[in-house]
Amino acid sequence: LVATGYQNDDRVWGKPTEKQWAMDGPFWHLKGNGGILSTAEDMFRWHQALLTDRILPDDARAKMYHPKLREGEDAASYYAYGWDVHRTPRNTTVYWHNGANGIFYADFYRFIDEGTTVILLTNKSNGFQETGREVGRALFSPAYKPVVPIADNEKNRSFTEHLIETTMQQGIAAGTDELAKAKPGQHLLEGSVNRKGYELLQGGSAKQAINIFRLNVQAFPRSANTYDSLGEAYLTTGDTTLAMENYRKSLALDPENKNAEEVLTRLQRE
Repeated sequence: LVATGYQNDDRVWGKPTEKQWAMDGPFWHLKGNGGILSTAEDMFRWHQALLTDRILPDDARAKMYHPKLREGEDAASYYAYGWDVHRTPRNTTVYWHNGANGIFYADFYRFIDEGTTVILLTNKSNGFQETGREVGRALFSPAYKPVVPIADNEKNRSFTEHLIETTMQQGIAAGTDELAKAKPGQHLLEGSVNRKGYELLQGGSAKQAINIFRLNVQAFPRSANTYDSLGEAYLTTGDTTLAMENYRKSLALDPENKNAEEVLTRLQRE
């Protein structure tokens, strides 16, 4: 059976096999860059086969995993042939890649040195981008504390939209006050706030984006991603001091946040 995809507001998107072909040929389900149709079980079987010479000989596998291209000037991670390769805080190597088409989202983490594989396939991308990394932290971090997910329902979506609008119209103080007045069962949706912040940032409204990201930090002080986003917004405005402050907080919460590590390395050199 082919899974049905859903929009972020729970509207049915449909199945990949029902979508039209691209101008230059099929893409939704017949091209690798459009997403293959598979299962977590079959992807794991492929992973196991890649551990042996069943598909590729030893020399070809060595080339496939060998770091070829640094992801950025100061990046700690590299691209090999089809895999992102980087070291973990445990001095092991993880081979990773993800993919999405705006609806379906997939993550594939291969902790080969540690005999662990994380495969995540979803039919609604909203909120799942951090799940694979979160599973990795749960498996390997002795200090890991699970975060209970917030329901993406109509009540929370409405509350989130209200706080975003209040913050944009009246400022961060008003938004924070409204957050403090939340009734039982009312929760802010971190992913929705983060997306709004980036929408504003990419639209040239950096100051409003900063307020939205600050609201997220207030609501989710244990989230590495909220500080990472706020740091990026400050960096966009040229405030390197506050950018570094927030990237450091993000890295402290998530030592595997390679983006924060790379940005801090670059800023410290300047």
